[in-house]
Amino acid sequence: MLTILWRKPDGGEKLFMAENIERLQPDGEQCVPALGGFIAHGVHDGGSPSDYFQFEIKEPFGAVFVMNDTGKTVARYFARPPGA
Repeated sequence: MLTILWRKPDGGEKLFMAENIERLQPDGEQCVPALGGFIAHGVHDGGSPSDYFQFEIKEPFGAVFVMNDTGKTVARYFARPPGA
């Protein structure tokens, strides 16, 4: 199970658990920044489990952090690098 932190452009955050996460590469994008969509599968967020949850990183700032079951960050995606 993965823990996913989604930082929204408006400053809000959503923290949830999922079995896996899939990045949807925008058409024509070949490198960072990692704007675009994500689908988290097997989501648990304190309510009823759902099959999937779809969300996007958008500008001016947004980020997704993915942690494994021991708490280690295994993936980071940013609309804009921190401090830029």
